[in-house]
Amino acid sequence: MSIPTPPPPPGSEPPVQRAPYSPPEAPPLGANNGDSQKTIAPAIAMMAAGGMSLMLSIFTLVQGASVEEMLPLFEQFYEMLGIDTSQLEQMSGFMEKFMGATTLMGAVFAIFMIYAGTKMRKKQGWGICVAGSIVAMLPCGSCCCINLPIGIWALVILLKDDVKHVFT
Repeated sequence: MSIPTPPPPPGSEPPVQRAPYSPPEAPPLGANNGDSQKTIAPAIAMMAAGGMSLMLSIFTLVQGASVEEMLPLFEQFYEMLGIDTSQLEQMSGFMEKFMGATTLMGAVFAIFMIYAGTKMRKKQGWGICVAGSIVAMLPCGSCCCINLPIGIWALVILLKDDVKHVFT
């Protein structure tokens, strides 16, 4: 003989019973589920690529690759193409300034990539992380062949709706 369960007290609702084969309830937004782990690998890759670009930019600036040393190579290249080499010496001053400016700009971009990667790892500043992944895709650093796929990867991960809500 079974004992009947007493009725619930007045004013309270009976407990809700779930069906035995129903799917589990979804975790609340911002909970530490797999979405928060998706940004770790691209963040580390962006920091590593930024560090590599920064080291190469610093090496290039310190080494001071002079255009004067590269003039014979340019002359040979221009002669192969059949281009007049008489103005090459006049262009060397401009070329040195241009190379220095692009190398310095690559160093600044590399520092920003490292900063955005650390923000992505901490899940802070979604906009800065998106900007950092776009900067990684720009072809004006020393490691543009490495930075391009990493920037695309980070941007694809960051633009997913389930990842956006993780950022504070």
